[in-house]
Amino acid sequence: MRTRKITGLIVLAAYPSASIGAVKVCVETKDQRTVTVKIGGGKSVVSNVSGKCQYINYKEKTLRVSAPNYVAQVISVTDGGEFKVTLERNMTGGSPKPRNAFPGPVITPSAAPDGAPPTTNGPKELPKAAAWDCLPTSPPDITALAQIGSSIFAASYNEILGSTDEGDTWKPLAKFKDRIHQLVSCGSQLAAATEFDKGRVLLSPDGISWNATGSAYNDAEEFTSLGCSGTTLGVGIVGGASISTDNGKNWTRMKPTILARAILVRGQSLEMVGDVDFISSSYCTGAQELSCYFSKDLRNPTVLARLGTVLYSGTYNGVVDMSLNEGRTWTPHRLPADAPVTSVLPSQDRILAAGSWGVFQSSDKGQNWAPLVDNSPKFVTSLFLDDTYLFAGSDSGLCRVPLKAINWPK
Repeated sequence: MRTRKITGLIVLAAYPSASIGAVKVCVETKDQRTVTVKIGGGKSVVSNVSGKCQYINYKEKTLRVSAPNYVAQVISVTDGGEFKVTLERNMTGGSPKPRNAFPGPVITPSAAPDGAPPTTNGPKELPKAAAWDCLPTSPPDITALAQIGSSIFAASYNEILGSTDEGDTWKPLAKFKDRIHQLVSCGSQLAAATEFDKGRVLLSPDGISWNATGSAYNDAEEFTSLGCSGTTLGVGIVGGASISTDNGKNWTRMKPTILARAILVRGQSLEMVGDVDFISSSYCTGAQELSCYFSKDLRNPTVLARLGTVLYSGTYNGVVDMSLNEGRTWTPHRLPADAPVTSVLPSQDRILAAGSWGVFQSSDKGQNWAPLVDNSPKFVTSLFLDDTYLFAGSDSGLCRVPLKAINWPK
């Protein structure tokens, strides 16, 4: 009996507070087959199927969507014959999502505001690099990237790996009991949040040895985001945010209560974007209590970035919002793909945005977008750069492109 295995990714465009109500795997076979479906790190579901389409229903708590950058999940299907698979997902707290083909992403073109067609004619004055270099030695399914000095660290499901030669070779450093929600760099240390160590942030100077902080939130609360700068840490949860200015020894719960989706730490203050309701979101900042500005133009944020006095927020529906007045008002700029933005990286002459559709760039403040490189990796979860390369973490591993090749400003 021939065994065939297919691995693909599904974009889970859900609110961070929402859980996956069910994942339906529609298996179509020419004759009766025993099909095993495994979703992420959850349990396998075995079912006998035959005919045009039979659904295998899957519901597992490990599919909880609780981090802004957690937008992709690996699905494996194994059987002994030819088959066709499609997927349908229902999420609590939202309307059912349309069926997607499997494997690989489905990108639905979406209209720009006011019904105008999506803009795809990108910045012609920015030359494209020859190609991304996707390193075969890098770990697969990278969900986050961070850097300390000349060392690069990657989170791959429940494992931390490190590279000291800009991604050419990798070494396993640490493995946790469950999925890593987020991994960030705080200057001279790493900070991570995992599914198993609920309520606590894990800190490490080298990616090998990790120590837990004091409790930042309760076990029953749902983690959404993590930020840090030096010894100041910020944690976002469904019910708000907590801040620590002593490297996690003591935490202060901040008010008012919002769903904090993405956090930045500036000095000893937090700034964040989050949801107030299904209509509007907010930008908040503060050291002990939050001062918030509510906006209907800022909807479903996923990430937050800052360059000087300009704020950038990516959203779940393929928009990069920009604010020129410290979060009081926002202007939306639509990308060519209606899918979650997982990373925004601004510079003086352009904006980079990443997601399941790859890496796009704009040199006219978000008015027009084009692929940074034609062979962009898909399902990009994070972007960062050093003095030599721009790096993209994705489902296929680590990809890089020389900064000189894309004329990145020094």
